[in-house]
Amino acid sequence: MRSKHALALGFLAVIAAACGDNNVPSNTIETRVAKTALVAGDRVDARCEILDPNGEPARDATGVPLSDITEMVIDFRHPDSFGVDDEEQVIAIRAGEAQVRCTAPDLDLIDEEPELLTISVGPPVRVITQLDSDTAIAGQEVGVTCIAFDAFGNGVETFAQAVAVSPFGAGTTATNDRVSATLVGEYEVTCVVMGAADVEPDFLLVLPALPASLVGSLSPERSVYAIDEQVTLIATAFDEFGNRVDDVALIYGSSPAVPSPSEARFQFDADGSYSLTATVTSATKDNVPLSVTLPVFVNSAGPAITCRRFDAPSIDSEAYMVQTAPGNKTFPVNVTDAFAVSSVTINGNDATFDSGSGNFVADVPIAFGMNFVDVVATDQFGKENSTTCFVLAGEFYTPETSHMTGSLGFRLDPNAIGDGSVAGAINSLNDILFTVLNSPQLKSLVNAGLLAANPINNGDCGFFACEPDVDYIANTINWNTPTTTLSLRAGGLTVGVTLPNVRLQARACGTFCCPGGTTLTVAADQITASINFNLFLQGGVMRAAVSGSPTVTVGNVALSGSGFCGAIVDLIGGLFSGPVRTAIRNALTSFINSDVAPLLDDLVSSLNVDTLGTTFDVPKLDGSGNVQLGFGLALTSLNISTGRALLGLGTRFTPGAIGQNRASLGIPRRTFDPLLDGMGTTAARPVGIAFYEGALNQVLHGLWRAGYFQATIALGDGQATIDARLPPVAKIKNSNNQAQLMLGGIAATITIPGVINDPIPILFGGRATASVSLVGDTLSFGGFALDQLFVSFQTPLTQNQRTAMADFLALVLNDVLADAINGGLPAFPIPTFTLPASAANFGLPAFAELGILNPLLSTPASPGTHFVLTGGFGVRQ
Repeated sequence: MRSKHALALGFLAVIAAACGDNNVPSNTIETRVAKTALVAGDRVDARCEILDPNGEPARDATGVPLSDITEMVIDFRHPDSFGVDDEEQVIAIRAGEAQVRCTAPDLDLIDEEPELLTISVGPPVRVITQLDSDTAIAGQEVGVTCIAFDAFGNGVETFAQAVAVSPFGAGTTATNDRVSATLVGEYEVTCVVMGAADVEPDFLLVLPALPASLVGSLSPERSVYAIDEQVTLIATAFDEFGNRVDDVALIYGSSPAVPSPSEARFQFDADGSYSLTATVTSATKDNVPLSVTLPVFVNSAGPAITCRRFDAPSIDSEAYMVQTAPGNKTFPVNVTDAFAVSSVTINGNDATFDSGSGNFVADVPIAFGMNFVDVVATDQFGKENSTTCFVLAGEFYTPETSHMTGSLGFRLDPNAIGDGSVAGAINSLNDILFTVLNSPQLKSLVNAGLLAANPINNGDCGFFACEPDVDYIANTINWNTPTTTLSLRAGGLTVGVTLPNVRLQARACGTFCCPGGTTLTVAADQITASINFNLFLQGGVMRAAVSGSPTVTVGNVALSGSGFCGAIVDLIGGLFSGPVRTAIRNALTSFINSDVAPLLDDLVSSLNVDTLGTTFDVPKLDGSGNVQLGFGLALTSLNISTGRALLGLGTRFTPGAIGQNRASLGIPRRTFDPLLDGMGTTAARPVGIAFYEGALNQVLHGLWRAGYFQATIALGDGQATIDARLPPVAKIKNSNNQAQLMLGGIAATITIPGVINDPIPILFGGRATASVSLVGDTLSFGGFALDQLFVSFQTPLTQNQRTAMADFLALVLNDVLADAINGGLPAFPIPTFTLPASAANFGLPAFAELGILNPLLSTPASPGTHFVLTGGFGVRQ
């Protein structure tokens, strides 16, 4: 019968002998292990053998080896140093020194020289991130410490690390041990150690620095004010990075002096021009004095028509933002008593007088984007007065200090993961896997595992033996070119590996049943393995980690040749289902953990959008310099099914400096969820990128906040000084790659020599349509056509002056919108992966960018809110 081994972790187990007292005092017991230098997680593979005084297997009186009939105990010390794997095999787990000792209690034998083991720390699998400080001032660096552990809790001292911060992009900097951010908010900081996907993050709260600029606005904001009307000067301080600073002391004043009913509030008692000023009295950056002065014009005649908010009918506003779903709204206007009102129309519809509010009201359809509401009042003598009210409406808004979740979608269909062919250039992730698994490293690991397992059949040799010892012959393991598959599964990927025609040579010693011994070649038609990877987001980084152990299956096994003894034939299946399968499983596990998993983790964690820089400059409208925008990203969602992997990224565009401080609801959106799933991908075009129109509005809003739309523009003989009270809005117009751009509430003064010689104040806006195309990586807007122009003014003008003004403003509006949309988005944001440096070890192009190839632009009719690229997958040039 076979030998019996009992495992004792930390103590000697006394087990009754199987067959009486066969001990001879001079016999000894010997402990054997495959290797004495182990890494945490390695199998110990300890075996015991009872030897006679000559060092040969000890036998009983009938010639049966004592090792076959004696109960033996393997003692592992200290028990904390060892554990068992998923196949109940003893493994090393605690780094340090340990020992393994065999005993045969029934024979009163104990190995006096146990095997001494050195257990080294395994690769890092868990990392803790620690910041030197939980708070920082904008722009201040904070140190980061990474503490790593292997799978068994051993501390790992030496490892390569990086640091990731989320959100990332504009204003964030991360080195291997430090991080900083210039934008106020909370950031998730994580250590990135390849292969260690279990990461505990830390969080950094960034606070504003000292004030470096002061900007102001008026509330209510009008072109002209009336006597006795009150206005508030709203002054806002910002640090050097554009963060609002609330902890600031201000004093207010006016010139000439006017009554001030309360702080920052002024009342005018006479017609004229006034200046309102706010000055910072608390600490500023570099002690630079900060103040802001705004002009106010008072005319007792005043405007006859006053626009009011339809969501707050008592509040005056010529241009405002509102959160509302599309639909008819009761729109209010107030008409002064300067003349007896005969009629009021709002957008061509007769208005009725509401005695409760004192307003004239009419139902007006309000749509997404910029709405222009024309109001005409007629007095009893037939004299008309008119104005236009400007309303920016959206059902949903993203705060300007937040990322727009899912505004950039990245979809990979099955053919981008594994397309069934590994020929030619890289066009799926499986092509990378195939190259890696075809490296000689895997075969070397299997060879080493089989050598360590010798004898791969623990039999016996000589006249009294029948089943022989079988030893694997070094470097004879081989197989044909492996095949690999890579497929999507819920939450990750499944790797399939097939090793065809696996064969090896072994040497069986001579026995009574098989005299003379023999060298045999054993083959399996194939050995297949399946390995799962989980893909997930952690700390704003996409990570990959092995899930469980490989599942290994052995195909049909056969001897190569004939004439072998029956005992050897009986061993064939056992060799491949036992030691060979184990060696391949262990080698695959080791290779996956040491090479494949870190490479895949490094690859997916490299996801970035490099077509857009973290900052870029937009030339100012008047050519006097640039406005800087910062581009930030946050990975916000990851959803994987068998049909596709869909990654959602949040975008944010922020101005480098603040140019105006008007209140804003944020960036308007037409849909609740910006992320698009159905992108029209196909087997031939398995990569999709969806860019939400709301991200364009982030760009336009960032330019507006930076003061981009405050400029003096000269076109032809005319000149306009403009100041947009509302940010522009863009929306996709139809499925023919067209977009509509809207800008309204633009306060301006214009002159056209020979036609309008004295500057006149106006409010204007309009809508334009542009065609959209992809030129390289750039989303290009061209063929601008002005659809509508709206102008509101109080100065009497001749028809010739009106015509000249309309023609001039149409040119201004077209130029402003074209420059803003084309300059504000220098490239289509295209997500890409980067092959890590370790890819070069397998003949792959290190640092090559992987992503969409030959992109085709479309604007799908449903939901009609996205620019979509579809294309192939491969190395981008």
